[in-house]
Amino acid sequence: MRGVRASRAVEALTRRFRKAALRALHWSEQTAETLVQRPIKQILLLHVGAFDALALGDLLSAYEERGVLFIPVQEALGDPVYGIDPKVTGRGQENFLTQLLRATSRPRPRPPVPPEGCHTD
Repeated sequence: MRGVRASRAVEALTRRFRKAALRALHWSEQTAETLVQRPIKQILLLHVGAFDALALGDLLSAYEERGVLFIPVQEALGDPVYGIDPKVTGRGQENFLTQLLRATSRPRPRPPVPPEGCHTD
């Protein structure tokens, strides 16, 4: 019985992880449009642990379903937006786009990950 319950918990957590990742992607796309009025080449940074390794295939499939094309990081860094120095330092988990928002005094869109995080009860 414990194995079934654990399996359901992992499935639920994987679904939440996927939804949070898709929200983060959507947020990044909207924020890039706000800042530079065009899509930019996004960089996906993952800190891989046991769960991430388990959910990685699902995450990458979800991104591909959304039309994401995976390219080398050097190609992504060739996007001119990464030549902008926001002249602010990150706070906590603040990413590059959030730094640009703060540097330009634009209001911050809703955060990509819900405040409760990506866990199951």
